[in-house]
Amino acid sequence: MKPQRIGISWAILPVTGWGIYGYQIIRYMSLKTRFIPVMLEDINLDVVDKLEATVVSRLTEKPLLQQPDGLIPFKNTGKRLPIPILHARGTGVQPQFADHSLGVIGSHNHALTFFENANIRKEESETYKRFASVTAGSTWNGEILKNAGVEKTSVIFQGVDPAQFHPAPKKGLFGDRFVIFAGGKMEYRKGQDIALAALKIFIERHPETLLLCIWDNQWPHSSAYRQFSNSPHLPSVPAPNARGHLQIDKWFEIFGLSRKHVYAFTNYPHRETQGLMREADVALFPNRCEGGTNLVAMETMACGIPTIISSNTGHLDIIHEGACIPLKSQSPVPSPEPGFDTTGWGESSVEEIVEQLEYVYQNRERAAEIGLRGAQRMHQLSWDRQVSQLLTFIEDHGLS
Repeated sequence: MKPQRIGISWAILPVTGWGIYGYQIIRYMSLKTRFIPVMLEDINLDVVDKLEATVVSRLTEKPLLQQPDGLIPFKNTGKRLPIPILHARGTGVQPQFADHSLGVIGSHNHALTFFENANIRKEESETYKRFASVTAGSTWNGEILKNAGVEKTSVIFQGVDPAQFHPAPKKGLFGDRFVIFAGGKMEYRKGQDIALAALKIFIERHPETLLLCIWDNQWPHSSAYRQFSNSPHLPSVPAPNARGHLQIDKWFEIFGLSRKHVYAFTNYPHRETQGLMREADVALFPNRCEGGTNLVAMETMACGIPTIISSNTGHLDIIHEGACIPLKSQSPVPSPEPGFDTTGWGESSVEEIVEQLEYVYQNRERAAEIGLRGAQRMHQLSWDRQVSQLLTFIEDHGLS
């Protein structure tokens, strides 16, 4: 069968969830199918090891390297590229990590979407309906789209790489300390304020506790970060510094945590995060909302780390009996700004988080069993399996 070229219209960057998702799509396409990925945006394969990056790069077309202005005749002109295109869309159906390909359409156009605002306005639903298909990253997102009348929608979760994320011995870098891992972009929906409020109490009980976290936000002036002003746990939101960077130390100061309590990273190579995760005794994700399934939480579970996780939105798709530790107390979250619908969001209980951390602290062997069941469950969601489902759905809705 003749190879089929498919355009990818968002940048593959190693520091973003979209970058990891996009890489796994082009990896599977290039290595295991007749599809040839065509990058319509920038690509940086630092997200993977050098050998794999070299192989995948050779099998991926990168036309902008030869002709940087090649897409200009197609931008907002109605003239179609002669190949189907996958488009990344976020809240408000906004293009994600797109520059060169903004306004470019293909022979067929398929949307992949993750969003946090449950309010799908009429003009947004009409935009979704113009795509040949829409793939939602969680059951919660899929139901919102279906209720808005977007019929050609399927729910397909992200995946994990079992070759990278699996149970393995820890290095023991922190001795007998009780280590809690947390990760994700620093923004209101991710609930770092909730986590720190709980950790303040827990560390007072167990001073040997250590928070090991990867928290950053390259856009601390964004509304997603400013929404922390709605937090019941913060007297004020730490402002960016003079260079516009997140001041992570200010966060720890607010909650009375010193350097001895924290190893914090604002960036960390994704290809190495499994080693960091395995140093932890437990992972904590009291997120208020996830449009997808929360890739970082999936990866900690895949590593066999007992994972405490809020029972709301996209998290519900990876919560399984005995495979994680769900935070069941979920209060409604008031809208953080006009027009923003938080139906389905959840405010986790600080007291329940402390209780579950205490359970893991006092029951290490039982918690480890939960971690192993979580790994078994996550390995059923391998990237190969999930991307295969994605491509089958897209092909069923038109590629040529």
